[in-house]
Amino acid sequence: MPTHISARLAWHDSCWNGCICEDPLSNTSCMVHEYIRDSRNDKLEKQNAGKHFSTIKGYEPPCSSEISLFSAKPSRIIHGDPLDWRKLPDSEEELEAFSFCARPYGRMFSTEKGVTWESDPRKQLDQLNEYFGAIEEGHSLVFFYTNHGNPLVDEAGDRLLIGVARIKKKGSQLYFPKTPKYTDDYPIWSRAIAIDYLAQSVVIPYQEYLKKGYDPSNIICRVPGSLREQFSYVSEQLTDDEAVVALEAIIPKTRILRFTV
Repeated sequence: MPTHISARLAWHDSCWNGCICEDPLSNTSCMVHEYIRDSRNDKLEKQNAGKHFSTIKGYEPPCSSEISLFSAKPSRIIHGDPLDWRKLPDSEEELEAFSFCARPYGRMFSTEKGVTWESDPRKQLDQLNEYFGAIEEGHSLVFFYTNHGNPLVDEAGDRLLIGVARIKKKGSQLYFPKTPKYTDDYPIWSRAIAIDYLAQSVVIPYQEYLKKGYDPSNIICRVPGSLREQFSYVSEQLTDDEAVVALEAIIPKTRILRFTV
């Protein structure tokens, strides 16, 4: 049965337009994520503020797999091995316009006691196929959210709904290059997803409100408490009923925007 998905985004001050933040040093919200905190080059980001990251030679921002979500320009990203101890070679991928990478990390946990991540490539692939195989192009929706790493919701554990879009296309399963030690096909844990922007998407304009000095309190859209599990582990599945609950949270905010913008 087709399903829908959630997708976590790191906070961006220009609505995930494929560019380095306009004021990257002021964007401390994204630093709650370890992968950004460990890799962000503040000096380079300040020098290239507002530039599309595809034009910057020798530097890829750690949020590259998600900030092209609303970019009309394609880009190239690099996938690193999520299991550092294997040290598999990096793999490059071309992202078309209005795309991001969905990462179902919750499906990658190991069932072995005392082990965090599943290391068997066959079991990894089974989980990834089960997850992405249920996504139907032209039917499934993706709901975007942030966790506590945002400037609008302070309560620990709260998730902020950013918007929703129809999934237009899902990329193929890719694999890391093989090495003499690792000769199996080790799957990359994320897959490219292209959305149907602008035709079938809704984005709550948090950044625009903040830049114009508007009070955003009446458009803040929290993820309903009943969907906390579905909006965890970076990306997770939602049933039709769960998608309706999320849509019912977003729709009233769009009605407010019709009379305030």
